[in-house]
Amino acid sequence: MKKFTLCLIFLLISISLFAAPFGLSMGMSLNLVKITCGGREPVLIKDGIYRIVPAKQHPYFENYYAWIDPVKGLYYIKAIGKDIETSSYGIDVKSKFSYLEDGISKTYGKCQRTDYLMYDSIWDEPRDWMSALKNDDRYLFSIWDASTNATLKDSITSIFLSAEAEDSNTGYIILEYEFKNHDAVQKEKESKDLEAF
Repeated sequence: MKKFTLCLIFLLISISLFAAPFGLSMGMSLNLVKITCGGREPVLIKDGIYRIVPAKQHPYFENYYAWIDPVKGLYYIKAIGKDIETSSYGIDVKSKFSYLEDGISKTYGKCQRTDYLMYDSIWDEPRDWMSALKNDDRYLFSIWDASTNATLKDSITSIFLSAEAEDSNTGYIILEYEFKNHDAVQKEKESKDLEAF
């Protein structure tokens, strides 16, 4: 029985090392996430959100966060990109965004891209692209989910990719994965919150 249990643990670890995204799978316990991250201890930020250092990383990202429920396990992942130095036109940010969008689409299929400038924005010139993004007058993001006919796998229900601006010459990318158990965790939290009344 002990040999069977050890074999099962090694099988789960080996599967999880090749799972997506970043080598992580839906429902992983905190301990399994730690093992999958090469033994590096996840750092609690708040309320079940942990900063992690995954074994599988992408060079455009530097910070990774995992939402882990004590019962349902891993249900959400967020990666925050490294600073991208760019012109006020945002050329480098747009280029890296498109590169990541293409790469994710090769794995998960069709996405819906939104590239939108608010109609009353004062940041409406091409040279104002980064300023508009910084001031929430412009949005550049893509979504993969059932509505886009994406070919989602690995128990993922949606993927969100967005371009963000630190200032008029510095941007970064955010990438988020939501798993099938996300809604169940959220409903449970809402029910507990309602118990306060």
